[in-house]
Amino acid sequence: MLFSYRCDGCSRHIRGVCAHCKQVMLQHDLPSVPGVLAAVRYENTARQLVHGLKFHNHRGIAALFGEVMVERLRSDLEMPNVVTWAPTSKQRAHKRGHDQAELIARAVSLQLGVPCRQLLRRTSSTSQTGQSRSTRLVGPTFVARACANVGRVLLIDDVVTTGSTLGRAATALREAGAIHVTCAAFAATPAPSERR
Repeated sequence: MLFSYRCDGCSRHIRGVCAHCKQVMLQHDLPSVPGVLAAVRYENTARQLVHGLKFHNHRGIAALFGEVMVERLRSDLEMPNVVTWAPTSKQRAHKRGHDQAELIARAVSLQLGVPCRQLLRRTSSTSQTGQSRSTRLVGPTFVARACANVGRVLLIDDVVTTGSTLGRAATALREAGAIHVTCAAFAATPAPSERR
């Protein structure tokens, strides 16, 4: 059953996914992040929606993120054999009651019609949120399950700033035997020169 709630992006009362906010996000060009496919810029509506998912437990927004990612990125994606995510720390997932990257990855896998599997374990508990660029570039560390039979992996995160989290996660997957890893995020933080 879908309950009505106030949309984090536009404050309208909705059930499920806000079509208005989806249209607003689709109006802008794709952000450019080296080595990462990103669907929207992490500002305004997209930022508010991400905060709704992360901090207000509005899990239904993950379905919108999956739709937007597949719609915006499909032409640049080589169809994966499996979708996975860069996990947040256990402490953050426990505090929030979910891992937002997992919810988005599961929504993307549903849209693509391919399986979603947990292939990574985070081995560091340091949060990237609020850290300086130099600290972010160090990034968290990951260990991957054996991926020799996995083939092409689509690796998902919610927001990318420097790309270090996805880069380290992708390295762990390749070292575990993944043939090809594509990194994708729902949103990308604009560079200082791109901010409006």
